[in-house]
Amino acid sequence: MSSLSQSFSGLYRLRSTNQVDKVRRLGKKLVCGSLVVYFLRNHLHHPRLAVAVSKRAGCAVNRNWMKRKTREFFRKNKELFKSFDYFFYWSKGWLGSQDIDLFFKQVVGQMHG
Repeated sequence: MSSLSQSFSGLYRLRSTNQVDKVRRLGKKLVCGSLVVYFLRNHLHHPRLAVAVSKRAGCAVNRNWMKRKTREFFRKNKELFKSFDYFFYWSKGWLGSQDIDLFFKQVVGQMHG
């Protein structure tokens, strides 16, 4: 794959607080353990993502790891995501014993399954 297809450019990001608030206010909500996903259809023909992690999730190293893993899964699996805006909010740390990629695939399956 080209490096361009593996990037996480601004095209795929929810950039403003207003955009995230709109997804939270008008979108659907899915709770999977400590992960809350809000999603709202957009008309851009590509998905967009925002990620936030609560301070209750642990130290900065752990919070950054969770954000990085979330963005990495999104970036590598864009074909699983439809033309929606997504807001992933981690309320606590990663507590699962399963593989995080498998966890994300299950979450996406529940959203669009």
